[in-house]
Amino acid sequence: MEKSKFVRNNIIYLIIAVLYVIALGIFNIDCLITYVFKIPCPACGMTRALISLAKLNFKESFKYHPMAVPLLAAIFLGLNYNEKPLHKKWVKYTVIIISILVFLVYIIRLISGTIP
Repeated sequence: MEKSKFVRNNIIYLIIAVLYVIALGIFNIDCLITYVFKIPCPACGMTRALISLAKLNFKESFKYHPMAVPLLAAIFLGLNYNEKPLHKKWVKYTVIIISILVFLVYIIRLISGTIP
């Protein structure tokens, strides 16, 4: 992927994410899934964790959701992989492993009652 396309795509993704966070703030919604379905989701606390991360408050980010940084990395990898077979396979397995870890953290948080 050429550099200008890579940068443009990531700026677009960042703008979409910022607009999503702004919309949640305008409507005073902490978590869209919880708001709609009335149950916590595997990513519950992720938005607040990412906002804390943007403020460089790592301790608070980890408290909201310990998988914020790995999930952010998986999203970045998933959106920016190239078509080389080895790279594509590596990104695929990384995204799968991080997704499984997010689900395992969700189960542990459900059992322990620590979902924020």
